[in-house]
Amino acid sequence: MNNNRSFSLGGRLLYANFATLLILMFWGSVLFGGESSPMNAISLDQRGGQLRIEIERIYHQLKREKKLVSGPKGNDIGEIVREYVRIGDSFDDAETILRSAGFTVHPRPGLDATGNRPDKYHVVAFINSLDHEGGHHIQVIVSLGPKTPNDYSSIYQISAGIFSASP
Repeated sequence: MNNNRSFSLGGRLLYANFATLLILMFWGSVLFGGESSPMNAISLDQRGGQLRIEIERIYHQLKREKKLVSGPKGNDIGEIVREYVRIGDSFDDAETILRSAGFTVHPRPGLDATGNRPDKYHVVAFINSLDHEGGHHIQVIVSLGPKTPNDYSSIYQISAGIFSASP
């Protein structure tokens, strides 16, 4: 008998079935939102910390490449923010994530919100001083929109940007 063989045919089949089971358990929970989903596995505070790191990374990249847009248009970072604050998340969770990332989260508007703006019921969060170098004031703004006025159960819309303004 050859002692160099580490697994018999039965052992290899058992190992292959076990590995397949583990893969299915992991991907099934990731695809269908189970407990093992990578974003669900970390705390809201950790998501906020990672969001802050990502915002600063993209800001420094835009600055280094001289691609910062001045004025009211700014640089859209909604896609980045939506990696950490997702459509369908609760407003409570989103606000916790944003606070952990260093944002000041303004209170939720009530039904008596003034103005005619379509976003008058959105919750707005700011980082007012990301960077003061070079004579520019850098602000990060995130807007979280409810599906209907005063329904702050889950997020329906997210927009975000980095804005550069002269002091």
